[in-house]
Amino acid sequence: PTAYPLEAARERLRHMLPELAAWTALAGVAPDGLPGPDMGGPSRASCLASTLSASLELVKEGTLEARQAKAFDELYLRKRRAQAA
Repeated sequence: PTAYPLEAARERLRHMLPELAAWTALAGVAPDGLPGPDMGGPSRASCLASTLSASLELVKEGTLEARQAKAFDELYLRKRRAQAA
């Protein structure tokens, strides 16, 4: 199996920004329809890991917001809202 590329995850998230106005679970953002490891594609775990890493980069850049209620809970993402001046 191959790994899901981090850059592909970043690009996917950037294209999804308009759809992320509301809090959305990380599991719902990571790709699900790629060819699986049995067909030489990335595993679901690889897709989740790369999407998590990409989302943290976008949070650092100020493009996304992330929240998690407590340790080991689902991580939620949304497009960062504009700050009032």
